[in-house]
Amino acid sequence: MRVFCSICSVVMILILFYQTNFIVIYFGWTKNLLKIYDYLIALKEQNNSLAQPKFANYIEYLKFKYNSFIIELITCPFCLACWIALFFSLFNGIIFWPIIYVLSLLGYFCLLSLFKKSY
Repeated sequence: MRVFCSICSVVMILILFYQTNFIVIYFGWTKNLLKIYDYLIALKEQNNSLAQPKFANYIEYLKFKYNSFIIELITCPFCLACWIALFFSLFNGIIFWPIIYVLSLLGYFCLLSLFKKSY
């Protein structure tokens, strides 16, 4: 049961992180720490410009503007899921790490395909 809850938690974190503006809305008070203020300024400039948009959301902005190893880790759903699954497997036993990782990715991408069909 704990493994199932861990899988659902990883899927929820991935959906919130990649499919919503959760970071910008709920962590907007950390403007300098997470570079959210820079993102909002760049988004406003991009919307006022006639040029082709360079990014569509906060995750793409991070990848475009701050290309580093840590940014690559958090902007890749496979990488982020791996580390989140490792964190949750510490509470369930490290032997469950691959199970939590694979099933959470499967759940995430299945939900994505269901969301796309419903829109």
